[in-house]
Amino acid sequence: GLTEEEHDDMMTVLGIIVFSKDALRVSELVELLAVRGDRPLDELRSAVEWAIDNLRPLVSVRDPDQLVQVCHKTFADFVEDEARVRSSVTNLVHDKESASAFDPNTITLNRSHRNALLLQLCLQVMNGKLKFNICQLSTSSIPNAEVKDLDTLVAENIGRVLTYACGHWAKHLADVDDGDPTLSDLRPLLSQVLTEHTLHWLEVLSLTKLVHHAVPTLMTAAMSTQVCLAYIILLLCLLTASPCRSLTKTFPNCAKMQASS
Repeated sequence: GLTEEEHDDMMTVLGIIVFSKDALRVSELVELLAVRGDRPLDELRSAVEWAIDNLRPLVSVRDPDQLVQVCHKTFADFVEDEARVRSSVTNLVHDKESASAFDPNTITLNRSHRNALLLQLCLQVMNGKLKFNICQLSTSSIPNAEVKDLDTLVAENIGRVLTYACGHWAKHLADVDDGDPTLSDLRPLLSQVLTEHTLHWLEVLSLTKLVHHAVPTLMTAAMSTQVCLAYIILLLCLLTASPCRSLTKTFPNCAKMQASS
């Protein structure tokens, strides 16, 4: 049988694979989980690789891009449905006493809890990596399309994990239930992103060609949480009234504050 730690590792990895908005590579799963800082990197990498190996053939590592994905969507639907899990176990186990004692939560993925973890990881990644002029461009006066080797600069300085976090954090927020007990613990992380890294976040969205996600993301955040609500509404007014590139001109002091954070 599995130890408690092995079971937790397997369910954590499976939860990320099932509920992530874009498929991630094994190395990216490790990088995402590493922001928790709860174990050495080599140990974490071994745990993630072990979990994926033991989850086959439910998940697969796709060639040639090495993205990890669930083999069948029906499985993803099944593992988040506690009633279906319990019914299936009851039908498979002939010993009624054993079946009734089975806790479906041991193999069920709670959508809200798993998205709360992904939200936490996204916020921690952003708070840890977002910074002013992240690609170290010599000037901001030319369009992105004219920046030499921009794709290389983005890959080297931003990467897929930070791109994922910046593009999808609000989607995970929307999938967390209002009454989820973990949500209150995430509010300080969300507040830090919104008050310290808004311009840095917009810069990453612009450089990764995802700036069109900015308004829907902030609208989702406004509807899903009361954190910095007035600030979010102000940002929405600015973003819908003027292009993102003019924000630093509109609020130069805010830009300087975030540049120094």
